[in-house]
Amino acid sequence: MDNCGGQNKNNTVIRFCAYCVEAGWFETVNIVFLIKGHTKNSCDRNYNLLKMKWHKQNIYTFEQSIQVLSTCANVTVVDASNKHKDFEEMLATFYSNLVSGTIRTNHIFKFHRKRMKKMELKTKSSNIDEITMTQPLRYDYNQRGTPKRSDAVRKLAIKYAHRCIKALEPIGLQTIKQMHLYTKWRQIVPQEYKDIMCPMPSETVIMEHKKSIIQTLNATESNNKVEVKKVRMNESRKLHTIRHKTMHRRKLHRRENKRLH
Repeated sequence: MDNCGGQNKNNTVIRFCAYCVEAGWFETVNIVFLIKGHTKNSCDRNYNLLKMKWHKQNIYTFEQSIQVLSTCANVTVVDASNKHKDFEEMLATFYSNLVSGTIRTNHIFKFHRKRMKKMELKTKSSNIDEITMTQPLRYDYNQRGTPKRSDAVRKLAIKYAHRCIKALEPIGLQTIKQMHLYTKWRQIVPQEYKDIMCPMPSETVIMEHKKSIIQTLNATESNNKVEVKKVRMNESRKLHTIRHKTMHRRKLHRRENKRLH
């Protein structure tokens, strides 16, 4: 897998692999993350093939994008727009987070059904002499140290947990993106796709956008006032320094004149 913390190398993905083993879907799961600087894999190659098709087409809708991407023989396109689930909340009820620092430094994570209470970690597969680390992952105890659930209850909960995962609601575009699509991009989109790609924002979105603009202007004005004040203070300090040096020179000149006379 690509050694990227935001997409793959994080608590959610690692705990999901542990869940797959404990739920009985796999006997063992080994995650091997590519070393930094060597992260080009088959996914990247297939994505480049997709871009070759993508760059030669005018695509205005989601359905058109699926149609174009499906023409590549090496890629199977699956519409998952309504299939996103909140696995992070579910996994947090069964597994604890990894110890700080262990995700970034290790590249191999192993899970075995017969040893589910601990996870095995290694930095490199080629280093035979390296001692394999283990780390507890199951979240079975509360702050007082007493078990939260018995093994039988946990097994039953793990088995049916995937049926109770909450669906994630689409967040939607940010206010500023909706306004940019309508004000800047709508004019270059074909007429039949204008209302699909760049619809007119709702009154609520327009009001929120106006408020954000006003807040930005106020913040800019406030920052400008602060900068002007700093400039004036610096100029005042410079003038004060010049005056002080001038007065000091005059005093020295007077003393020199008195000494000569």
